Amino acid sequence: MSQPEPNDSQNRESVLMLGELARGISHDLKNFLTAIQGNAEMALRSSEDKAAQERAMGMIIRASMSARDLCNQVLAYSQEKSLPRTVFDLREVLEEAKMLTEPALPENTQFLIEPGEETLAVEANHSQILQIILNLVANAIHAIGESGGTIHVRLSKNGQTCGIEVEDNGPGIAEEHHEHLFQPGYTTKVFGLATGLGLALVKRIVEEHEGSIKLTSQNGHGAHFIVALPLSDKEAESLKIEQIAPTKPKKKHNILLVDDEEFMRSLGIDILQSLGYRVSVRESGKTALELVKENPDYFDVILSDSRMPEMTGEQLAAAVQEFRPGIPFVLVTAFATSESGDSLKTQNITGVVAKPFLIDDLRKALDEALGL
Repeated sequence: MSQPEPNDSQNRESVLMLGELARGISHDLKNFLTAIQGNAEMALRSSEDKAAQERAMGMIIRASMSARDLCNQVLAYSQEKSLPRTVFDLREVLEEAKMLTEPALPENTQFLIEPGEETLAVEANHSQILQIILNLVANAIHAIGESGGTIHVRLSKNGQTCGIEVEDNGPGIAEEHHEHLFQPGYTTKVFGLATGLGLALVKRIVEEHEGSIKLTSQNGHGAHFIVALPLSDKEAESLKIEQIAPTKPKKKHNILLVDDEEFMRSLGIDILQSLGYRVSVRESGKTALELVKENPDYFDVILSDSRMPEMTGEQLAAAVQEFRPGIPFVLVTAFATSESGDSLKTQNITGVVAKPFLIDDLRKALDEALGL
């Protein structure tokens, strides 16, 4: 039996929903980009203050990873896939959310944080829990508007659960909107939901973590969201990024870098040279293939972007086997590859590095490809 064709009203509703989601995701990414840009400027201005420079650089790395995680969450949301979990202290995520949120606060907004003194260990996906807090706080920011107000975030423990409470003194949410709040793209002019996948994403993440979410709000009396998550009896691991000094290969290796984006080629040259490689660069799969054809024994490893016009990284990996069978090949991609490990091996792709990556992640992939 054939499915009925969507009518014009349904099409308009779908377009409006996609528009809301696109604007919201753009909003979240712009927050992360603001944190990256602002901290980059602070690092440049703090050239004589090593501690301040290290703080700024640490935040750049953290904001970049959060932006990457947001992209992964959107893909996971659309494909209904679960993300990996670790055990961590909820207070660390709240501190991270505070640092990412404060630059976006209106000048006349008071932002109060109560992390508590007791460790709150949860077994969860760190980026998803961060997204819960960021979405609820961003929703509160939009609710109080430019006129300002107070946003209060507190953590609490209640038996075997912990609570994330986000409260604002904005105009509140009328009761008739409550049942629709967790629908993707739903918004009202009253409270101005405009973040990412919004409360629909928050609700889904909470339920995936066997938790619950509750709203208390009335017109003119602010909004109070309470998220309850199960506590873990395992020991919490630190979320702090360790500064790892890259180790250079034992000898100079010749690497071919292939990427169609100029700024990625420039960054790649700097990173690879810092790791001790002799770097050759090509801007497309076809020109890279010609170079390998002309010098089949020169390169020790190839590092290529996945998505390129005319010839993809996967196609290049398969093609170079004709001229240099068995050459190690590391693929850099912004998308999770659907290929199995066996399928990648047939193309001699020895490693896959997801964007954005830490330099140490790239180093390890290249070391493994070269058998170091």
